[in-house]
Amino acid sequence: MISKNSINQTWITVDLEYDFETDQTRAITEIVPKFLDLFDELGIKATFFVLGEIVEKFPKLIKKISKKHEIASHGYNHVRLDRLSSSELWYQVNESKKIIESLGVKCKGFRAPFFVIHPRLFKMLGKAGYEYDSSLQCSFFPGRYNNLLLSEKKFRLKSYQFGKNVLIEYPVPNWTMLRFPSAGFSYYRLFYPVSYFFKKPYMIYLHPCEFLDKGNVGVKSWVVKKMYRRNQGEKAWKILKNLLRIWKDK
Repeated sequence: MISKNSINQTWITVDLEYDFETDQTRAITEIVPKFLDLFDELGIKATFFVLGEIVEKFPKLIKKISKKHEIASHGYNHVRLDRLSSSELWYQVNESKKIIESLGVKCKGFRAPFFVIHPRLFKMLGKAGYEYDSSLQCSFFPGRYNNLLLSEKKFRLKSYQFGKNVLIEYPVPNWTMLRFPSAGFSYYRLFYPVSYFFKKPYMIYLHPCEFLDKGNVGVKSWVVKKMYRRNQGEKAWKILKNLLRIWKDK
């Protein structure tokens, strides 16, 4: 079963990867423990999509998370799957699952880095024994994906059935009925306080580095840096806590 929290049936997911476009892991050690405390306080059962490399670097932390939350795969390292060969794709899918399960933790789900899939991804996931995927965004992003007509509700990938196992897709929904922006907390804080009036999606995703105070942003674009740093750090904490508590009270 996929972990669901009790806050208005919204599924909280966390992508555990390197700090935004860097090879640093400061957010893993500084922010994730605070996530766990907040989730305990609000009774949230989340899913953490974790890179295999992060599992190797922080096995004790991942085991701690798994005691109350679901651990799923985010691939081995943070690379675009559409640029890989079939053998490289299989490594990302299978090796990350093996590393997680070497800790005695069941790994049922997968989320592609950047939400970019490979034409053979679903076949590989079924072959590796995954039960569900959450890589498809129901929106448009230049150069990455165009899924404007995709259902925002879970559906079965019937073409990828392996024995009795039918792969389930949990697509990432949007904050509005306009198919923009996708239900990532980064967009919620970017448009805050207007986002206070956004609808409540069935799923949202977070990145720990969003909550770093003046965290490193490894991109050259001044515009991207400016947008990413809007309402970052302590402001992000206040916005998230307010959002989750509002959902809990309704």
